[in-house]
Amino acid sequence: VTPEPTEVPLARQQLVGASIVYNDETAPLAALRQEDGVTVAREPRIYQLEDGRIQLSLTDLVDAIEGWDMVVDGDLISLNASGYVVTMMRIGGQYSCMVNSESIALSEGDVAIVDGDPCITADFLQKALGAEIIWDAEESTLLMRIQPKELAQATD
Repeated sequence: VTPEPTEVPLARQQLVGASIVYNDETAPLAALRQEDGVTVAREPRIYQLEDGRIQLSLTDLVDAIEGWDMVVDGDLISLNASGYVVTMMRIGGQYSCMVNSESIALSEGDVAIVDGDPCITADFLQKALGAEIIWDAEESTLLMRIQPKELAQATD
């Protein structure tokens, strides 16, 4: 009997102090959260996978970017981001992804649930949202530009 394949998350390391600059804003992304009755600004968690790719907490991104929202329902993750409707469905241990009803190809590990937190790679943002991503290792900063869907379509 062949055992069912299980999703083994790639080993990763949290990049403490790393930040994300979104659409050339001057301040890095942060979300206000209540911790022990105090409001604190938390930057989205950024990880580096063992293969060198950058992975982001999708929960943290959604909290930090105005107008983004996400619903997680079992094996289904629905993301509304910059006018894009992104649906990620786990089928047999792998995620498949639709963006505005068009299927896109994912690489292994582009979407993962780690300790209950949906995580995506920077590569995923490029594929799904046409994001322009630059990782500055010296500054430990991810530069992320995403054009709203209606603007992106106008330039096609």
